[in-house]
Amino acid sequence: MSCNCGSDIPNILIVEADYADPIWCGECRFNLDLDDFNLPKDLLNKLSNWSEDYGDWIDWETDKRFSNANTLISQHNIVGLKLTEKIRVELGENYTITFSPTK
Repeated sequence: MSCNCGSDIPNILIVEADYADPIWCGECRFNLDLDDFNLPKDLLNKLSNWSEDYGDWIDWETDKRFSNANTLISQHNIVGLKLTEKIRVELGENYTITFSPTK
């Protein structure tokens, strides 16, 4: 694992859903590959599924948010926060991990 700031294994991480893997270097914002982390397969699958759900509140035909978008975003953020806590437990105190909610 390597990022743009030259860190082989960054210890400052951000968990943020986007159209990519949901873990980012907290210094240079480089997108990190989930497979590079020593996380349980179940947690990796949950992270991937959560990330794939990003944008479910958007009607892509009209490029507008659904009427219940705020509820969907809130639910998505709750799941993301729980997953971030699980990552913290798995990786331990050598990492600073921040959750960046969708707005």
